[in-house]
Amino acid sequence: IKFVLLCVSVCPPVSLTISPNLQQVFVGESSMSLSCVEDGQAADGRTVKTTDEGQPAGCGTAGPHSGKVNGSSCVLDLMKPFTASYWCGTSSGPREQITIIVTEGNLILDIPALPVETGNDVTLRCRQKDRGPVSAYFYFNGSLVQNQEQDEEHIIHNVQCSDEGYYSCYTHLHRDSPQSFLRVRDPPLPHTTTASTPPGDSSAPSAVFIPPKNTSCPPLLYPLHLVYHLIVFCPYCISTILLVSVCRHRKSGNLPAVSVETTQPVQHDDDVIADVASN
Repeated sequence: IKFVLLCVSVCPPVSLTISPNLQQVFVGESSMSLSCVEDGQAADGRTVKTTDEGQPAGCGTAGPHSGKVNGSSCVLDLMKPFTASYWCGTSSGPREQITIIVTEGNLILDIPALPVETGNDVTLRCRQKDRGPVSAYFYFNGSLVQNQEQDEEHIIHNVQCSDEGYYSCYTHLHRDSPQSFLRVRDPPLPHTTTASTPPGDSSAPSAVFIPPKNTSCPPLLYPLHLVYHLIVFCPYCISTILLVSVCRHRKSGNLPAVSVETTQPVQHDDDVIADVASN
């Protein structure tokens, strides 16, 4: 018996993993390892990408920030300061990026490099070089966290999309840490399968994989983004208003002329008295 097996599937997304899961580290700390995984396994044909003078570059093909290939991983040497972004790709075109900051400063913020799923708790710590966590003020998108006093850690309970943004910490001794972006994602939905069989053949199921919904949090408009949108769209709004005004002006100019009837002037009381006296 011949049968046809139809399978419409959505491949599990390729993601970038990093160990340790941090965005900020000090110069001289232990190395970091990045790799591309798909469904828990090394992703075939996908490599860790970064940039070199604005162009995509593979692991180990650019400066020290590009790392060295070690099996299926890309190992970063942290002996010099740098800031670089990394993603998984085939040739070019960044996907979801991770930005790593290696600093010579005295203060960093321990913040996850990988997205945090909504509903979970996340702990941020302000760390001083060679001394571990220190009491600090924590900032979210440039503003002091509400009712925040100095503390060694800031715990965000039941993370939501509204918690996505830029975080940093501050101490009176070492001033500000670098600023990093905390990404938040909804938990991925499991792949759902439904089985059906063609008429007369119970041995040939057809599997259909329903793709999960988009799990990204909606982008937020920060002040610079808002200014950018205003600059881009305001000229269009102004030109539209001017065009409507010109059209209305031309339309009003084509209307037929309105006739104006003149009336006899009204006689004043003095003129009436003079006419009566003359009669």
